[in-house]
Amino acid sequence: FPEGLGILATCLGEAGHEVEGLDINAHRYTKEEVAAKIAAAEYDLVGMGGLITVYGYMAWFTGICKQYHPDKPVILGGNAVTPIPRLIMENTRADAACVGEGELTIVEVADALAEGRSLAGIAGIWYREGDGTVRQNARRPVIRDLDTIPLADRDVFPTAIYTANTVGSVNRRKWIDGEAVEEAVEKRSFMVRVSRGCPFRCRFCYHDFMGEKFRVRSPQAVISEMEYLKDRFAVNYFGLGDDMATFNRKTFSRICELIQERMPDIRFFTSLRGNLATDEYLQLLRDSGCEMVCYGLESGSQRILDAMDKRVTIEQQRNAVLLTQKHFGWADTTFIVGFPGETEETVRETINFCKDVDLEPEAIFYATPYPGTWLYGEALRRGLITNEHEFLLSLGEQGERPVVNFTEWSDEELIAIKENMARELNAWNKEFTADGKMTG
Repeated sequence: FPEGLGILATCLGEAGHEVEGLDINAHRYTKEEVAAKIAAAEYDLVGMGGLITVYGYMAWFTGICKQYHPDKPVILGGNAVTPIPRLIMENTRADAACVGEGELTIVEVADALAEGRSLAGIAGIWYREGDGTVRQNARRPVIRDLDTIPLADRDVFPTAIYTANTVGSVNRRKWIDGEAVEEAVEKRSFMVRVSRGCPFRCRFCYHDFMGEKFRVRSPQAVISEMEYLKDRFAVNYFGLGDDMATFNRKTFSRICELIQERMPDIRFFTSLRGNLATDEYLQLLRDSGCEMVCYGLESGSQRILDAMDKRVTIEQQRNAVLLTQKHFGWADTTFIVGFPGETEETVRETINFCKDVDLEPEAIFYATPYPGTWLYGEALRRGLITNEHEFLLSLGEQGERPVVNFTEWSDEELIAIKENMARELNAWNKEFTADGKMTG
């Protein structure tokens, strides 16, 4: 569910503006279908958000909007925009780019346009003047009290489609759309955000979209949203999966206590850092209905973890996996291969780590330089990215090939290394019986 856009819809509605949603993702609309809908639409302002992987789509979408409604302003925002507003303004036909949190910004923009005022002075945006000149306004401070942010509008986008498509586990069914959303679905799921920001600075991760300052919602606010979704949409499986949801142990422990008191029948998954896992904490999660704990372990080599500035030790991660297996039977983990400094030795350390704790990773990703990360700057410094616009156009979801290779290996060698890691660990795990004893 596009939570960010849903919250902006609520903010605009509360300010007296009429909002209509077009959920391209939920309905899997083709470009031809989207173009037809834009051509037929009547609006005063159109906005779009998304991850950096939709950079190319944003360029296309703004072009379509201007093709059919050349005088109507277009504003872009979200994770794709905040780290690269200049590139966005130079390479799309957007009239404005929202940098950072947009809840306050979008209302000020809409009010100004409705009243025929300039966008000059509105914090948090870059904008284009009538002669094409791009202006940069001051950055807007982060919203410190997350409880002041309203809930997302669940009517402007097709919530039923999202509740029917399970989050937090491998979904082996087809994407359920249209009339099929009425079919029985065992887990009616939804994501609920607990926090914004991050106190860590991992070099492969983009930190600044929601502001560098870590903030957390109150337990009551989180539980109230969960109860609303349960009562209105029969949601029974929640993803409390933002990266730092469990970082503030006092807050998340209280959320768990409230779940036990008020919604003991629901189930959820969450994420945890390896250095935060304790026997007591994991027992509380399990007792509260948690079915899965996700870890971004990234590597089984201390040398690579230090290079990533992960601020965690191998022993802490080993302890986290073993404790999670004790309480849940398994641990959901992901790794990264090909980070600067990766060698055959560090790859072997990761494989051996996984074998030591009987772990088969959920996914292994290539080290990918996303805008706003240290890794992106490193790729620019090394000359591995020579044309940012062309690079971003080619940047899609994690695929079968690395988009940038930071290692001494060729692309084909790196691909083979990743495939061999997965193959060796898969074969190793198949040698174990259900009770963890070696077979044969």
